[in-house]
Amino acid sequence: MKKILLLIALLFFGFGFGQNEAIENNPATVFPEINNYVNDYDDILSLSQEVILKAYAKEIEKQNNIGIVIVTVASISPYTDIYDYSLDLAKQAKFGCIVIVVCKNMRALQIQNCDAIVSKLTDEETKSIIDHHIIPEFKKGNYFTGLENGILEIKKELQ
Repeated sequence: MKKILLLIALLFFGFGFGQNEAIENNPATVFPEINNYVNDYDDILSLSQEVILKAYAKEIEKQNNIGIVIVTVASISPYTDIYDYSLDLAKQAKFGCIVIVVCKNMRALQIQNCDAIVSKLTDEETKSIIDHHIIPEFKKGNYFTGLENGILEIKKELQ
């Protein structure tokens, strides 16, 4: 009986490690390509809204030398936690000190700040921006307004 349990445990852990290795070795199978300030893979924004958010992000980058990237996704699979997903996604991003990830289907949002800006935008300030400026609009279905409010608040904090 012990041998069977040991075999099951080894198979379980082996599968889990193999999955993580696949994620690490081939991030393209998990993460969307980030090639712009706004990457709306879940189609929650109109083209004109994307243009406006992109303009805000460009302005912040020009003024503060801090890039902001917005990524919307329909799924974070095989991840189950938006924090872990956004952290690994931020590591894959070619640019962006602040990565905002929205997964509408999960009703999840995460803002990842790189270490270089924590002195300008703390985790507490980021949480406040999410709780008071983004989430209230998201609850109404106003994804653009929530993201716009969030970016404008980030801009204020960085000045």
